[in-house]
Amino acid sequence: GTRLEHATMSWTDPLTQKAKGTTFSPIFANTKPSGVAEKFLLFPHEAIRFLLLQVKATLEAGVFDGTITGKRKVFFEYFNFIAQVVHEHHHLEETIVFPAFKEKLGDQFPNQLSDEHGPLMKELEELLAFEKLFENATDETSEKLNADFKNQFAQLTTEMITHLNEEEESICKQLAPLIGDALFEELEQKIIKLEQSKKDQSVSGPFLGVVILNMADKNHGWADEETIKKTYSMFPLPVRRILPGMFKKMFLKKQKKFLTIFEVAPSKAHAKTE
Repeated sequence: GTRLEHATMSWTDPLTQKAKGTTFSPIFANTKPSGVAEKFLLFPHEAIRFLLLQVKATLEAGVFDGTITGKRKVFFEYFNFIAQVVHEHHHLEETIVFPAFKEKLGDQFPNQLSDEHGPLMKELEELLAFEKLFENATDETSEKLNADFKNQFAQLTTEMITHLNEEEESICKQLAPLIGDALFEELEQKIIKLEQSKKDQSVSGPFLGVVILNMADKNHGWADEETIKKTYSMFPLPVRRILPGMFKKMFLKKQKKFLTIFEVAPSKAHAKTE
């Protein structure tokens, strides 16, 4: 299976990076993503896979105990950010992307892709609710709570990645010619403009940072140099100037605390996809 080869990210100018052209996605295991549709979906999907697999690897390492206040606080601060990223992605799909696809495709659009969002978000909320359960845990319930949390997180990760794979299989491999490159590019611009227009950048800013660095990362990034430059150039200069600081403050600090307290070294944080 694909291995999670890097545990952390640091800010390096994406325009200087030369990615390897590999993905976590089995849909592109034997072929380099090159079309507009592939890049449109991998932009957020690869970041979500990376974040979920990183946390799953931590839980499987047995270093998390939700009944310990310090560990619980750091873990859920990081996990809450990841949950916001997933929510934001699904919200954009439900309000912008899928309606446009349905209008273009009519009955040919596979509604199950949208139908799966509700159950996945419910599972995500159930995992977030464990923070309160851990706070009220007793000696009798703590072991079972930790085991249940680990198992439910693994289940969500598997189901979420399966869902992302299904989207890529359906949209990139089957529907892209019917949708057309022009619509993908139009939706991409619409999403970026929407994210930039938000007064609260606590999610949008770090999310853009995560996806940009994930596509450009020297250890794993999937995009070619041309794609990286094109994507990064979509952001206005003021956004590019504040993104490193915003990303460091709102994401990297959380991630560093997470990796430090759970002693997850970059060279040891490996995880196999299901």
